[in-house]
Amino acid sequence: DTKRALLALQVLDNERLCTPMSEHLRQRVGGPPPRNGVGEIEWRRREKEEHEWVTNSLGFSLRLNKIEYYKEVGTMHYILGQGRKDNIPSIHKAIETFIR
Repeated sequence: DTKRALLALQVLDNERLCTPMSEHLRQRVGGPPPRNGVGEIEWRRREKEEHEWVTNSLGFSLRLNKIEYYKEVGTMHYILGQGRKDNIPSIHKAIETFIR
């Protein structure tokens, strides 16, 4: 695991993507210091238009990223459209077909 962590840290350094979190990992595994600078973690608050509100089966409202929401809805639409109701093997086959 240490070797994999060091390889991942090297990739981050090569791509100039080192952050305080990667440096925390670097200290834990005893890796060499980065050749490139360490940047801050950039984030921004998502705009209201980027979310879709859904209600789960327990009645709780959940805020989902629209892109992820529509990917999931599209996936379910495909799988349920290809599989037959109450026919578990056909649903499994539709999932496998979608994944490929």
